[in-house]
Amino acid sequence: MAKSGGVLFYRQNKLLRFDGKEIEDANFSQTKELFCGAVVPLHYLKVVSFKLSKNLSKEELDMQVELKMYNEGGLDAKKEYVIDYLSFESGEELVVEAYAFLEEDLPKALGENVKKLSAIDLLFPRFLIYQTLYEQNEATANGCDIYIYIDEEEAFGALYYQGRYIGYRNINSLSSLSKRTGIELAKLKEYLQTKGFVRSNYDLEEMHIIDTVQEVFLKDIEKLVYSVSHKRSIFGVEGIERVYVDFYSQSLQGLEEFFTPFGYPQIKIEPVSLPEHAPSNVNTDITLSCRYLLLAQDEKNELQRVNLTPMARKKPLVQYEAFGYIVAVAVSLLLVVGGYVYLSYMNASAKEELAKEKRLEKEHKRKVAGILKRYKELKAQNKALQEKMEKIDGEIFVYETTIEAVPMVQEQKLKRQRFMNDILSTLAKYKLNTKYIRQKDAKEMDIMLISQSRNRETISRFMEDLLEMGYSKVYTDKIYNEYGVYMSNVKVFK
Repeated sequence: MAKSGGVLFYRQNKLLRFDGKEIEDANFSQTKELFCGAVVPLHYLKVVSFKLSKNLSKEELDMQVELKMYNEGGLDAKKEYVIDYLSFESGEELVVEAYAFLEEDLPKALGENVKKLSAIDLLFPRFLIYQTLYEQNEATANGCDIYIYIDEEEAFGALYYQGRYIGYRNINSLSSLSKRTGIELAKLKEYLQTKGFVRSNYDLEEMHIIDTVQEVFLKDIEKLVYSVSHKRSIFGVEGIERVYVDFYSQSLQGLEEFFTPFGYPQIKIEPVSLPEHAPSNVNTDITLSCRYLLLAQDEKNELQRVNLTPMARKKPLVQYEAFGYIVAVAVSLLLVVGGYVYLSYMNASAKEELAKEKRLEKEHKRKVAGILKRYKELKAQNKALQEKMEKIDGEIFVYETTIEAVPMVQEQKLKRQRFMNDILSTLAKYKLNTKYIRQKDAKEMDIMLISQSRNRETISRFMEDLLEMGYSKVYTDKIYNEYGVYMSNVKVFK
């Protein structure tokens, strides 16, 4: 199989060939020789995240991941799945994000034309393709970036930290937004491409459209911000540095307004863009997918890979280790048969009784040798089973230890969410505005309130409500007036 290029099976019916410089149409016969890949839609994947011991071997880790996927992911034991995972170090533990793809879903996920492919060497989720921007130095591997991808049937926010993928969250696709707003899909797409989320771009009779879209999308951004906050305890993420938009090769006007309530009033937002020398006949999605496939062929690089293909390419016969054994056995048999024929010819004149006795003796030795061989095999199998039982006992211990840790992690997450919900509901109650809200952990939060002089009493009531909710300390360490607006930094402790 050639390593200088590859073929991308794109959106069920398009086949593209690429060599690192040009992207052009291809045919199905080229998949016999070239590296072939495809993107699997996220709604066909079962995704589960969990923690495991850092001290597991590769074989032990694979086994633990498979057990977790069946036990916690709800996989059907009667069906065939392809399972793969990414792991991230966190202290003495590994944080694992595991994926399962049901093999029988392949024609539904990629279309019936997938049966024309000779093989699929790499079947991967789309959120991994943004690694190529860092590989090509087209994005800065510094801090936490969010890639927001929006298409007709799929949309997500992918989180990258220091140039490495660390997680994703599904958000509303264009089809989902179309159902919620009652606007036809093509019209909604046109609105977002030309008017974005800027209210002043919409006519009075269109205000219900932007109101509904903003309400839905604010919840999506909230999910992404909370995900970044959750990753702080695992990766040390301090906040969001940049937001990249992958929306038909353009950005979304007014998107920055959604981040302001969460403490990011001046977040940098720009479209995913490619250099001038990139192929101009295809969109960024195709270009980045082709780049990812090209890099994935080199197993020596540090590219994060997830491969869920049920159509892996079969290796040539000579590459299988068993083929060498078959050849050796065949040669040995030929030598034995040749020797036997030769000896038979040389001893043809021997007495019939002597020949019979020799045959009986040979048969007896063969049977003894067979019994001895079988005894050794059974002995080895017994030893292997004992070792396997000891290994399983150790894995059960790791599994039980992991289960005991899950409630504590979940409880910590719930405390942070309840803390934030208390603050947001109390702010809404008194209709207070904020410059930022910074939640340091489950027990401490900074809030910069913005109010006019007549609202100073409202700030006091806001703080009293929080104390009545059971928070141990609520105070403001600094209030100052700037152009007739009061800035008040309130600190809240659990």
